Amino acid sequence: MMMLIARFGDASSIPTGIVAHDYFKMSQKDFLKALKSGAIPRGDLDISQISRGGIPMTWLTDFIEMRRSLAAQARAS
Repeated sequence: MMMLIARFGDASSIPTGIVAHDYFKMSQKDFLKALKSGAIPRGDLDISQISRGGIPMTWLTDFIEMRRSLAAQARAS
């Protein structure tokens, strides 16, 4: 995540292919399939807009925080 922020600065979104490859380690096509199927929780992410506008930085930040929270809960139990 920090590498993406460093690369794109204060941009409000990051290109979908970059997020798919650098953060999720999958192709953009597989990333979109995972979002559509629910394998990657998408929350309020509008899939129809990400192909044009990229992944909003706010969604990516929320996704990472959700993963951290789940990991903390798993360690606590």
